[in-house]
Amino acid sequence: STETPLTLDRLGLSEPMLTWLRTFSDGNDGTVVVAGPTGSGRKTTLYALLESMDVYVRNIGTLESEPPLRRLATINQTPLDGTRTRKPTEILTDMFRQDYNVVMVDRAPDVETVRLCLEQSLDEHLILLGLDTPDVTATLAALMKLTPDRTTLSHALRGLLSQRLVRVLCRECRKPFVPGPEVLAKLGMKPGEQGVRFYEETGCEKCFNTGFAGRTGIFGFLPVTDAVKRKLAAGAPVSEVIA
Repeated sequence: STETPLTLDRLGLSEPMLTWLRTFSDGNDGTVVVAGPTGSGRKTTLYALLESMDVYVRNIGTLESEPPLRRLATINQTPLDGTRTRKPTEILTDMFRQDYNVVMVDRAPDVETVRLCLEQSLDEHLILLGLDTPDVTATLAALMKLTPDRTTLSHALRGLLSQRLVRVLCRECRKPFVPGPEVLAKLGMKPGEQGVRFYEETGCEKCFNTGFAGRTGIFGFLPVTDAVKRKLAAGAPVSEVIA
């Protein structure tokens, strides 16, 4: 792509999410899962995470489900399409033996890949793992199902990030409006709540009369704190872990 690559601070992440992701990126082990359906911008986020790291002091490699969206400087990118004669776990095992500090898998193709990544992230490998799950709750449920060993999961997992893309209202023509009780109820808000403004689309020449200009990400986030680790290790259900 000839477009300017998006950096972490331009994805729509909140400041607490940015701070946490940057802290993780400076670490030496653990797994962060970036989840979202096809077209959610998941791969853009994974690329931004990789490019936020110091590529000159780290050996970074990727295993990608399709040809790379673009080339990442000094990062070894391997498309799964070109290696159909070998299993994903075989390719990843070779990468770990070659002492990659950071490995990104943009879309885990099978259970064995998920388990291998979690296990290897306990041994001084930083893993970025993409899953097709729709939100944080579904992602955690999938990981708990795919990884019967809760001790491994609790020690390996550092955080879950889920995302979707939404259209952004055109700033040139958007207009304020007052939402009704049903809309507010869906948002968990009360009428007259201070500090929140609502807008709706209209359309102008700058946005080709669509009312929208560009897209941004909306995110769900679960940092794996000590409390979350304890719940995972104890075999607690998803609802209790994320409470």
